[in-house]
Amino acid sequence: MPPHQNTPPSQLRHDRMVATAQRYAWWLGARSHAMRTVLANTGWRLSRLGYHKLGRPPGALAWPLGLAFLTLNATTDQARQECAWIEKCFRGLIDAQGHSTLEGVAIERGGLGYAALRLFELTQNTRYLTYAREQGEAFARLPGVEIGCIPYTAGKNWVLVDTLAFLCPFLARLSRLTTESRYANIATRQLEAMWRHGQADDGWVYHAFNVKTLAPIGMAGWGRGIGWLLLGIVDTVCELPEGEEKSLWLARGERLLEKLAACQRDDGHWPWRLDLPTAPPDSSVTALIAYALARWQQAGFAEREFIPAMRSRARAALNAATDNQGWVGQCSGEAAGMGDYSTVFGSFMWAQAPAVATDLILRDEKV
Repeated sequence: MPPHQNTPPSQLRHDRMVATAQRYAWWLGARSHAMRTVLANTGWRLSRLGYHKLGRPPGALAWPLGLAFLTLNATTDQARQECAWIEKCFRGLIDAQGHSTLEGVAIERGGLGYAALRLFELTQNTRYLTYAREQGEAFARLPGVEIGCIPYTAGKNWVLVDTLAFLCPFLARLSRLTTESRYANIATRQLEAMWRHGQADDGWVYHAFNVKTLAPIGMAGWGRGIGWLLLGIVDTVCELPEGEEKSLWLARGERLLEKLAACQRDDGHWPWRLDLPTAPPDSSVTALIAYALARWQQAGFAEREFIPAMRSRARAALNAATDNQGWVGQCSGEAAGMGDYSTVFGSFMWAQAPAVATDLILRDEKV
């Protein structure tokens, strides 16, 4: 009997994710610089083939890697066990002084800063705090910061719901650890702008809105987008001090959970389109919601009667979607833009990583 048949799905998922995340980190950071330089000089077609042959993950690198680092939100003892492989990943992302090896400012790197702050908490290595502070200051200088309308991409007018997951928890955590409230204020303004300008008539939010016209863009009820919204709310609230702002977002988070509970499928998943119950299930939506529910319980927030069953069914669905190699399947591919959503389903980090983080946070809770 192959060893994997005796290994729990949670361990298989974890081992698969760690190996994949290390590839993401290598290709994103300084360690692959020479290789990328050589490939860049071969022309578009040959470089694309070369990347594929050499194992570069397709698509974006930074935000999927940030999701892999969500395992640091487990209990302190468990998170310390995760530090070893995550610190290895950071060796190519920051230098000996803690300065980033990546050029420019990108919202999608917010998850890296969020993880760096947790590494600082766990190791007291000030390099991680240096990196996070520099990143926070760069974000604080972006256009639209004062009104919560930071464009996702420089030079564009689109404010994306993705930003809430990648940027807001990082800024709220930076605020807590530095006691500088301005960072948390940026985070909550971003949440508020999307909540106000991105709302659709059916209560879901659109993928984005235009910073100049405030007109919504993309699909309302895109499942993964709602997952970004929920993750952004819950992980941000976990960092906020007690007060009116925290109470407001806890209440809004609970309302969103109630709405999600009403459209959870019988198999425990959510459809990739929440406004279309007959749409295929999407494990990335399920994993993001399961992670947010795990953090909700971990933080000790009040649980309505529907939440434990909702969480349990989601975890059971993720177990059922995991193959005997540890891959979480039935995940929709990377979106190509607002209104251009992949209907190709497979195994991707945006289902794998939040599923693993959920496993570690709820380690002692039976499915």
